[in-house]
Amino acid sequence: MTSSSEMKIRKDNAAKLKSGYSAEKRMMETGFCTSFVILWVLNFVRIAKEASEMRTEVIVTNGIIAVVMGEIIADFMSGLVHWGADTWGSTETPVLGTFIRSFREHHVNAHAMCDHDWIETNGDNNMLCVPTLIWMLATTATEQGAWYCPGTMTWQMYCLVLTLLVSLTNQFHKQAHQLNPHPISRFLMATNLVLTRQNHAVHHRGIHDQSYCITTGWLNPFLDLIDFWRKLEWVITKTTGYIPRENDIQLLGKAE
Repeated sequence: MTSSSEMKIRKDNAAKLKSGYSAEKRMMETGFCTSFVILWVLNFVRIAKEASEMRTEVIVTNGIIAVVMGEIIADFMSGLVHWGADTWGSTETPVLGTFIRSFREHHVNAHAMCDHDWIETNGDNNMLCVPTLIWMLATTATEQGAWYCPGTMTWQMYCLVLTLLVSLTNQFHKQAHQLNPHPISRFLMATNLVLTRQNHAVHHRGIHDQSYCITTGWLNPFLDLIDFWRKLEWVITKTTGYIPRENDIQLLGKAE
């Protein structure tokens, strides 16, 4: 149970972290959200045109592989980024501090993100997708080759699905916290196609040290079972001496 002193510390830190959202960060997010939409649509149109010249069975097979692998890899990537930003560094960390800020704010005030608009919610994730989308525009899809071979139609479709899911990951995360999400969001959660409220609730227990995957949440039970994140932390601590969640625990008012 959270004590009154911890609640006060969290409230004070939440206000400070919220004030750290700058006009410059907003401008950057707006630019990346706009760039993402333009680049993703251009790639979709190009891939659809190239796919129309291929055999139907090839496109169906490629599409199924792309969606399944896109969901799995996006979920793992979301967990890796989430774990990294939750566990290491602080708002004072050079370059990355401005991105870590939102993760720290979320822990001291989990429902603050429910008030964020589309740009603030998805800007950082859209930024991560832009380089891949630019690279995709410079390639031409071929019918032959395994899904994991860059340049094949399966790979192109996979990247299209992956970038879409990555761009929407924090939106899925946000709706898992909303008291009354959109009907479409409720349907997606009910069918377990995206992160569910029950799945994500595990992450917010204690010191936020488990169930980091927030796209679909499919990988959380397995990664928690094999203690994947603790093993990664052990390697990093042994190598660098850094203490996991040191800054986060202080902001939560749990430091001794």
